[in-house]
Amino acid sequence: TIITINGGTITAVARTTGTAIGGGTGLVQPGGEGIVTINGGNVYAYNYKNSSDVPSSAIGGAGSQDVAGSLGYVSIHGGYVYAYSEYGTAIGAGSSQKTQGGDAVVTITGGQVIAQSGSGAGIGGGSSYTMGGSTGTVYDGGTATINISGNPIIRTGSIGGGTTGHTQGKIGSADITIAGGDIQAQFVMAAGAKSPPSFAMSGGTIRNSNVDDEEYIHIQKKGGAVFLGDGTFTMTGGIIKNCSAVQGGAVYIDSQAGNSTFTMSGGEIHSCFATGDNATKGHGGAVYLNGGRVQMTGGKIWNNYSVNGDGGAVYISNGNFFMQDGSSEISDNSAQKGNGGGVFVSSAGSEAQVELLQGLITGNSANKYGGGVCVDMGLTSHVASVIVGAVGAEEDNTTPDISGNAAMLSGGGLYVRGDHANITINGGNIYGMSASNARVYGKNGSDFYQ
Repeated sequence: TIITINGGTITAVARTTGTAIGGGTGLVQPGGEGIVTINGGNVYAYNYKNSSDVPSSAIGGAGSQDVAGSLGYVSIHGGYVYAYSEYGTAIGAGSSQKTQGGDAVVTITGGQVIAQSGSGAGIGGGSSYTMGGSTGTVYDGGTATINISGNPIIRTGSIGGGTTGHTQGKIGSADITIAGGDIQAQFVMAAGAKSPPSFAMSGGTIRNSNVDDEEYIHIQKKGGAVFLGDGTFTMTGGIIKNCSAVQGGAVYIDSQAGNSTFTMSGGEIHSCFATGDNATKGHGGAVYLNGGRVQMTGGKIWNNYSVNGDGGAVYISNGNFFMQDGSSEISDNSAQKGNGGGVFVSSAGSEAQVELLQGLITGNSANKYGGGVCVDMGLTSHVASVIVGAVGAEEDNTTPDISGNAAMLSGGGLYVRGDHANITINGGNIYGMSASNARVYGKNGSDFYQ
């Protein structure tokens, strides 16, 4: 089905496996694909739960009971668009009751878009509602290709891959590009059964995304703005602000393969926080990474905090941290009840590398250790290598500035703990306040400078 809307006021209501605007009904056969373009007008689309409990989108591809959800192509370039699906993705692909969620391609360049789902993604891939445990076929959520540019206003819960009801299933993979827009949403993507996901942000603003929002349902409780599994996040511009989650107030990256990356060369992440809950410490006020590397060659992470965990700005478990350019800045972040006001790195399963070659780490604070940076290897036998300043950088005046940070216990600027941890200081301004008055502190066999 191909539909183009250029203007006027349209209200479409469905209570079937088909869409309100897009693909037609499917039950034991596939529903119709939906190719929908909206250039203007006022568009209202509603899809309520049907008698067969088959989920479907409001705008895009249709759902099905016995086969995969249908493909949804949706392009929005202007106008006002409101979409609601009680039992599927609001804008994008169709879902499936018994098999795979459908795939979606969504492009938004203008207009105002509000998308609400009662159980799945607001915008993106279809859901797989198949339940299952250790046996049976595992079905993942549908994949999505999302491109947002220009100056649209978007309000929704989650954007990206579809959900899955199977205990061993995964959120669908997604390739997402953000170049503009005022966006309130959580972007979600995981490897699923297809290629690793990628998220690239060069402009626009993602803001005010709270995983406990009751109006706009979020698929994940971690990663207020971005939840990424086994993939890459490249940030060259734009702003992420005022977001919150249990862990990773702005960004949560979980890498089972250990090779995920967050690369930041521009833009800002600020005023985000990790809340924690009864079972989980709130690590990573701005960024949480489990497995892989965080690399900063520019950009600013500031005024974030972890409520009851480590890493006021950045928390890294089983990974590495590199700060390699003078335009990089981590400032005014706080680990309110933990370690590493700016950056916290730990690794129980592998070696850890921390290179602070250039940039500014200032005004950060920790309730315990490492106001600026804390590297805590615990009791592991793995090596931690911490390098401050590149060889010869003193002559070039390109050393890092780690100053004005504070820790309640020790290591106001830099704290390193581990039986096999080594600190190499090639240069830099390293200073911080702490109870032991240590600027740089190494414990349990580390080389240390004070």
